[in-house]
Amino acid sequence: MIDYNEILRGHGYWHTGMQLDLQESLRVYLENNKLTQHEFAERLGVSQSYISQVLNGNFDFRLSKMIELYLAIGKVPFILERDLEEVIHEWQQLARKNASKQARKAASNNSQTEPVRNGSSKRDVERKRASTPKRKVK
Repeated sequence: MIDYNEILRGHGYWHTGMQLDLQESLRVYLENNKLTQHEFAERLGVSQSYISQVLNGNFDFRLSKMIELYLAIGKVPFILERDLEEVIHEWQQLARKNASKQARKAASNNSQTEPVRNGSSKRDVERKRASTPKRKVK
């Protein structure tokens, strides 16, 4: 099982999440406004390669640059802090819930593919029944 405790305690997870949020916001803005990276870079007074780096995740921005980028697309960054232990607990609960769902789904799939006879599965038999025309009784 994934150790969410270790992942969520590292700065890399949170840093990457903020980068991905900014990347997605910029991509949507450029697409909606039909702007090229070069045109957007000119508006900001930065190089096109810098915008490319931001969109590809190859950057480590200063807080002031992040705010500048968000403002340039008509948005404001909003950082909400939460208790780390609370977040870890929520993630662990979610992971357990998802694991239970996957186990139930796997069990359901296994029961549907059990051989019935002649090498056919229950699913095959049900499909055949559904596609077989009904006979009229005289």
